[in-house]
Amino acid sequence: MADDKLPGYEWILQIARAATPTTFVNVACLESNEMDNTTAEIDTTSKCDDGESSSIAGPNSWKMSGSGFTVDDRGSASKASYLTLFKIWKEKETVGIRWTRKNSTSADYYYSGSARITSLKQTADVGDSVKFDVEFSGQGKLNIGGSY
Repeated sequence: MADDKLPGYEWILQIARAATPTTFVNVACLESNEMDNTTAEIDTTSKCDDGESSSIAGPNSWKMSGSGFTVDDRGSASKASYLTLFKIWKEKETVGIRWTRKNSTSADYYYSGSARITSLKQTADVGDSVKFDVEFSGQGKLNIGGSY
């Protein structure tokens, strides 16, 4: 069986606010999104290591981020753009977040967890559309769901 490549345009970020924790909406008009999973290393180097370094695994951490075009989402419950993200950031709200396929089915898998916005930037350059960058820092475990 051939290895099927996954097209990047199909993968999106979705968020769910505390008031409607099971209702996920797309982060609107993303150009790109990223998921970063890391494990910290705890240095255990000692004289017993004969001049070599050693370490043990520390805590896991994860982040999800995206870059996209700012759109006017006032009054829309079906998407979240910069204005919604700004409100979430300002209130230091923890949201549900999901990395999933755009038109996911029950046969698809996804990554999900709780996260807080730790960075939010908006840029308005001459000759370009207004764009934003957002970074969500995971709070607790990152889960995998669906069929995998």
